[in-house]
Amino acid sequence: ANNNLVYFVALLYGIGEGFYWLSVNTLNQLVTNPETRADFLSISGILSNIANVAAPLLATFIINLSGTDIDGYLNIFKIVLFIYGGISILGLMIKEKGNPVKFSVLKSLSFQKDKQWRYVLLSYFFYGFRDSLILSLTGLLIYNATNGSGSFYGKLLAFFSLLTIIAYAIASKIIRRHNRIKYYTYGAIFISSATIILVLIPNLLGALYYGIVNAIATPFYTIPLSIISMNAINDYSKTENLAGRIIAKETYLSLSRCLGMLFIVLCEKIFPGNIYLYVSVLILSLSPIVLVIYANIYHKKRDGAKQLTY
Repeated sequence: ANNNLVYFVALLYGIGEGFYWLSVNTLNQLVTNPETRADFLSISGILSNIANVAAPLLATFIINLSGTDIDGYLNIFKIVLFIYGGISILGLMIKEKGNPVKFSVLKSLSFQKDKQWRYVLLSYFFYGFRDSLILSLTGLLIYNATNGSGSFYGKLLAFFSLLTIIAYAIASKIIRRHNRIKYYTYGAIFISSATIILVLIPNLLGALYYGIVNAIATPFYTIPLSIISMNAINDYSKTENLAGRIIAKETYLSLSRCLGMLFIVLCEKIFPGNIYLYVSVLILSLSPIVLVIYANIYHKKRDGAKQLTY
């Protein structure tokens, strides 16, 4: 019965997250424009990582004030519900409106003959494979690399978040349209190396390399991808309800995350011992490289076609 309840809670959580992120991504799309998106994404990244530093400290404080750990977790859960309620109210106060016409998710899921939309969907499909590592393995690998020390693990995560805050601030100053693909490529290379080193060197040194490199490279990898996709989606805003495009994009992202996790499970079933870790991590870690190779090819062809029209 308890197992079934866990699945039911997970189902509700997944549905709630889907609606939440659809709303957030749609609002982000509507309230920004090509001139403001780099700053918006950088500030969002900075604030998110400030929360990553503050949240564990606040959670520990709340648990210590509560009578028991269970009471502490319940109090935290209530606070989270209150925060999400506040976010919902703030969202309702945003006056920006999209194009309120009917949309077809199935139509948006297909590549059609639209090369730009195909590029967006495949980009997020490739992006999700490495995400499957982050969601399933890297936290455990870092925890093991610290010899299971929860306090040290928490301090490491706080340090990595501080580095990410600095990296987002730097990225907002130097990433521009003319150098976006260059930093996108550099970010992808370092992002790929981070998880590879972590599994090849499963100790504190590997954990430090992963955390530091991942923290610094993440803004240079994610900001260009987000700007490119948001600018592309914006091209459809005058004639379509953008919700269909955003749902399709998130569907491809979720699909590749699920496929990545399935690949890890299959590797665990096929390969003996820890060999499955090396195989799955090495292969999935290459997805950012594949993504930026595809991006460079697409943008060179597109820019070449534009030059021919002039």
